[in-house]
Amino acid sequence: MLADLDGDAAAQSTADVILSREPEHAGAAFVRGRHLLAQDDAAGLPWLDRAMQRNPRFTEPCVALIQAYHARAGSPARARQSERHLDEYQPQMALAARERAVVTAKDCFVSPDLCESARTELSKVFAAEPDITRVWVTRKVVMALPDEPMYVIALETRNSWWKFRRQQASQLLVRRVLDRVELSGYVYVFTIGGNLKSLRKKIAGMPESLVFARPK
Repeated sequence: MLADLDGDAAAQSTADVILSREPEHAGAAFVRGRHLLAQDDAAGLPWLDRAMQRNPRFTEPCVALIQAYHARAGSPARARQSERHLDEYQPQMALAARERAVVTAKDCFVSPDLCESARTELSKVFAAEPDITRVWVTRKVVMALPDEPMYVIALETRNSWWKFRRQQASQLLVRRVLDRVELSGYVYVFTIGGNLKSLRKKIAGMPESLVFARPK
């Protein structure tokens, strides 16, 4: 935020604090590397490498900065060498997309690891929807981009007399919940029913997964 508002130079002291506490912090490494390369200081290159290794989503902006630096330095061969990062990045992103496209009972799940304030905010979202009776939240274990958690939210709802109306209402409910839930990572929301009951059973069995239960 500091870099966006006031420029990278203004954010360096904050980057120092962050990196002293967490040397592999991707965002701080990126801001540090970008600042140094803007001054044509090669010391920024390892910082951008660190940012890419820690979080592959920094790959494209890092490669663009590295290539621009080498072009200014008159080293087009080195600029082309940096494209190998993009070659490694694309398969990772493809795998991440496949992993996050679907959730089944065969997947592995872990505790959502939510702080109390996050649970409170989620409860407010669910309480605002009268048709929601209970909600379970967990995280799917993913191989690609493991630092970006995938949260899975299972909604138990009141029954409706008409199947078509229930399906349509469920779709709208899922959309509203997705729009209001604020979690750092990817969020997958579904309503319990049909062949998803086995998925709900597995998720409900995870420790601390029950986040909301409407009083009867």
